[in-house]
Amino acid sequence: MNGSTTYVCHDADDGAWQFHPQSGPTEEKDASIVALETICKLDPGILELADLPFGWCAWREKQSAEWQRAPIA
Repeated sequence: MNGSTTYVCHDADDGAWQFHPQSGPTEEKDASIVALETICKLDPGILELADLPFGWCAWREKQSAEWQRAPIA
């Protein structure tokens, strides 16, 4: 990830966070487990989602855009 996270989900079942680039969801074989601190250093805009409830997602068109939020369907 290069500072261009465009889709974030806060899983309802275990509270885990997932961060995906504009290209779409990352395949499990390409996924990595990293510290949230690392993600925030790469993309400080993630801090705006600190209050995202379990079971919700957020997305944005580009890094300078505002986050949109909704419950995970």
